[in-house]
Amino acid sequence: MYGQPVLKIREICRQAIREKLWGENQREIIKKVVPILNKSYQMTKKVLEQMIADEYLQITKETFGEEVVIRLQDTAMGRRFGMATADKPITRIKAEKLLSELIERAKMINGDVEQPYIVGRLVVFGSYLSETKLLSDLDIGFKLIQRESGDGFMALNDKQIEINKALGKSFRSYIDQLFYPRKAVVLILKGKVKNLSLHDMDDDAVFTKTESKVVFENKE
Repeated sequence: MYGQPVLKIREICRQAIREKLWGENQREIIKKVVPILNKSYQMTKKVLEQMIADEYLQITKETFGEEVVIRLQDTAMGRRFGMATADKPITRIKAEKLLSELIERAKMINGDVEQPYIVGRLVVFGSYLSETKLLSDLDIGFKLIQRESGDGFMALNDKQIEINKALGKSFRSYIDQLFYPRKAVVLILKGKVKNLSLHDMDDDAVFTKTESKVVFENKE
């Protein structure tokens, strides 16, 4: 696609969906995309121009006082392409089964008092909310909440770090170590399931742009 791997073009769309591609000028934006394609500045510029011409992306300008911010944003077509996966489509019955199993994993996490995070909410969006019988994947937004506050949370977090160290887990940095318990909860939620796409509701701007439906919410 545009002479580039499809997955790299899809990643550009996903970065646009997440509102990560912005700057004071278009040159800054292009420089942010260069590492994604791993191509020269000129080649990256050409690919982006083609994506804009084909309506996968659009350039917008926002004014904040005397400052102007340029954004490379998604379009409806770019959003559909960016959210799709390379996995084989699944039936609606299969998607419902995956959703049921996901909710059970969320309940299991919330019932484990040693986990520093609980699953506060799960929402479904994308093709699941349409009437199509075949879905590219099951798109789920999740929100994690600290089980306790202050020192209580840190104690739980530190305990999970020590447990993983004892199991042979190593960390690249202190920050990597600090946030690993949260990452571990997301991995449990994911469950190594294909056709299940998880999106952090605190970090992904897609939820401001698309319809979603709450399928699980912690009531405690």
